[in-house]
Amino acid sequence: MANILILDGTAWLGRSIAERALAAGHRVACLAGGEAGGFPDGAAAVVVDRDKPGAYAGAAAENWDLVIELTRRPAHARGAVEGLSPRARRWVFVSSCSVYADHSVPNADEETGLLTPLGSTEVYGPELYGEAKSGCEWLTMATRGTDALVVRPGLVGGPGDPTARSTYWPLRVADPREPVLAPCEDGGQRQHVQLIDVRDLAAFILDAGLAGRTGAVNAVGEAVPLSAALMAARDAAGTDPKVIPYPLSAMDDDGVSPWSGPRSLPLVGPPGDDHAGFARRSDARALEWGLARRPLVETFRDIIAAEELWTGPGSIPTRLKRVIEPTSTTRRFELTLRRPWLGWFPKPTVVLDGVGQPGQWGTRYWKVTGGDAVAVDIFLFNRLWKYGEATVTVEPGDETALIYSAPWLPFLPGKVRPLS
Repeated sequence: MANILILDGTAWLGRSIAERALAAGHRVACLAGGEAGGFPDGAAAVVVDRDKPGAYAGAAAENWDLVIELTRRPAHARGAVEGLSPRARRWVFVSSCSVYADHSVPNADEETGLLTPLGSTEVYGPELYGEAKSGCEWLTMATRGTDALVVRPGLVGGPGDPTARSTYWPLRVADPREPVLAPCEDGGQRQHVQLIDVRDLAAFILDAGLAGRTGAVNAVGEAVPLSAALMAARDAAGTDPKVIPYPLSAMDDDGVSPWSGPRSLPLVGPPGDDHAGFARRSDARALEWGLARRPLVETFRDIIAAEELWTGPGSIPTRLKRVIEPTSTTRRFELTLRRPWLGWFPKPTVVLDGVGQPGQWGTRYWKVTGGDAVAVDIFLFNRLWKYGEATVTVEPGDETALIYSAPWLPFLPGKVRPLS
């Protein structure tokens, strides 16, 4: 039986590691502030504020066979490894494939260059996630030398995925409503998915750590084409829904983002040659070290079994929300916003039935109520005053594309007309 300490062990991956270790008969303690979730049943809870001095003094009173660190904050990584390393026989830092500076080469291995590390005194923000994880790696190795394991996962999925990136498609095709709007490649680089089940990742981290593995390793899923991943979701659901292909080339015009975030397409990676190796990292070292991966269809099947599915009228579970897909009660219309010839630095706003939304210059689609007339109001704001207002009503069944022309001067109204 090993004595294991998991730092930040209350979130999804940390809990999965803890539960795996407890099931194997190990003694487990989780050190965290508790904000990310409750402590796993059976694990000792070490509640600390990792930003305060002396946060690790209590944990440093014990000897640990294995310490597993999951933080993304370099300041936390430094305090932990400096305070606990003398008491830790083995150390694992769970990093990310986001640390790599280059994603253009398929099958790139662990020797690929990393992003500039974020320092422990620099301010962390989500936009610096890759640099922050790189900084945590550097601080870990600076203290432990070569006596540490750095695990770099790619996309992690499975039941309970808090990001919904892995759960969206299996739950969507399990939903009996049709049609399903599915991404369709229509040129450019071929999209891939490289998803590792959180349970397989937890097992690998635990087993490799206890075995004394050291160095960096990509803990990633098998790279499969996006079309194969979507087919696996359909196979897991046991459905054959009517599908409307959504061309990926339309994403920019529609204001749809890849990967994650508002108005995004889950599992769709960034486009372009700079990301030709995205979701196609080498898994050779991890497989050599014993990484065992379940089939993608099994992960999707377990996701469906673990979720509450929509079976009739009423509210839809949060994870089944549409990304850009119209339903029987919604529709989309095309609106082009033309920038004024002169400057004045205006920003457009589109108001749909009294609800304002920031607009973008160019063409995109807007979702509105399907069966009612909708008032569309457009205006500009240049940090000093509002101007350029124009209003139009979009009637039910009206599929006419609209174009808004901004005025030349910042005190005139705008014009909106059908696109001829």
